[in-house]
Amino acid sequence: MTYDIIIFTDMGVRLGHVKPLGAYRLASELRSHGYSVKVLDYTSRLMSNQLLFRSLLDSLIGSNTLFVGWSSTFFGDSQWGDSWQENLYPVDNVDTFKIWLKYIKKKNPTTKIAYGGTRALETADLVDEIDYVVVGLADKVVVDLANHLKNNTTLKYRPSVNKRWKILDYDPLGAGFDFKNSQTQFEETDHVALGETLIMETSRGCMFKCKFCSYPLLGRKKTDPEYHKHQDCISREFQRNWQKFGVKRYVIVDDTFNETVDKLQSIVRARDAAGVDVELTAYLRLDLIARYPEQIHLLKEMNCKGGFFGVESLNEKSSASIGKGGSSDRLKDTLYQIKDTLGNQFSSTVSFIAGLPYETPETLTCAMDWVSQPESPVDNFTFRELMITNSVWPSEFLRDYKKYGYTLDQNSRWSNDIWDQGQASELAKKFNSVGYTSGKNKLTNFQLFYIALNKELSEFKDTPMKELNRQQIVKDTDSMYIGYVKSMLDFENIKFDREKI
Repeated sequence: MTYDIIIFTDMGVRLGHVKPLGAYRLASELRSHGYSVKVLDYTSRLMSNQLLFRSLLDSLIGSNTLFVGWSSTFFGDSQWGDSWQENLYPVDNVDTFKIWLKYIKKKNPTTKIAYGGTRALETADLVDEIDYVVVGLADKVVVDLANHLKNNTTLKYRPSVNKRWKILDYDPLGAGFDFKNSQTQFEETDHVALGETLIMETSRGCMFKCKFCSYPLLGRKKTDPEYHKHQDCISREFQRNWQKFGVKRYVIVDDTFNETVDKLQSIVRARDAAGVDVELTAYLRLDLIARYPEQIHLLKEMNCKGGFFGVESLNEKSSASIGKGGSSDRLKDTLYQIKDTLGNQFSSTVSFIAGLPYETPETLTCAMDWVSQPESPVDNFTFRELMITNSVWPSEFLRDYKKYGYTLDQNSRWSNDIWDQGQASELAKKFNSVGYTSGKNKLTNFQLFYIALNKELSEFKDTPMKELNRQQIVKDTDSMYIGYVKSMLDFENIKFDREKI
């Protein structure tokens, strides 16, 4: 079968795999407007097999194919640090990428190339064959593009500086899309494995405006109904995914899952209405839990298995400077409360940033000393250096870095009166190495859900990262990939030697 639209996506990691939400969200929206859409996952790995990739393109691209989309967000990405993720399948060969784009054009000269995702503007300039660069939240924009290519409807765009491609940036925040009433519906053509972990969003944007953050929709009203999915939509997603695919595990990718007590209560009601015993992990704000401790019981009630806490600093002056709240003692006490209440069902990942205002190597070492002690309630910690880089949505630090005491060189690497980015990076790597080699850093449920190998949580409970059987996880990941490709070949009735996958 040939498709109106084909979208390539990836997570770009070697240990485990979970379907990136963006491409499937766009596919769901396009399908609801009558277009046939094929999402191809594992793109980097597929591209490394020339025979297979050519067979897929030959079978899926036809005279009806309007555009082929590419998501830049996770191509070649690596998660959880070099100590355990191997970055083996990056799309880092621009010449190879160009060859395949030219092949698509040869298959159908009228088919357009659309390039989106968070890195689109950063990397599109390397490739002449791109026709459209899509900026921001594209739910409505991709439908507009499809309508334009099929029916010649009007499409807003601005030409790039080099005039080679058209930039679609007229609705980067998705204001024209009815998010609150939306559902992401996976279909058989998406090849969701039985019981696979899926990614879900229940809201968009963030009520906070952390100074280092370059995400869209910062500082929106916490109760803005336009950016909160209706409870019944969430419930129907839970129910449909369970009935069609046996899915009950989700990574919730809301910027701040626990922004209000009412929101968490709504998730519990959605779960109850669906009648599915879902398991969740999410990005959580620790100072909100400290302020509203009843959230701990709601997280337990909704079967939340893990949380990623962007604490960033235990130096209170540094925390205040970036828009984080709560005293360090209160934050620590809250982590102990979470551990006491949720027990073994929940594991925590806590992140810190080296190089924030007023942060010194000494204050950061104090944070490291606390999280790394055996009795600490933190199951896994990670440090990274502050980065002040160009983005579609520039952070407050980038817009006014001098105000915060930073100097940027020609490569956007910072320094201040205390230290510089290189020194911060080295200290962060040192602390991460200690967490790994000491065995303090365990594999958390948050990470396990991202690996998405459908393993029982108890199988990895309290397993130090350094003791993970990486070889077995790689084999399991390979099995996931092979199963995905075989399912796709069978579904599309593509003749290809399965031994050459």
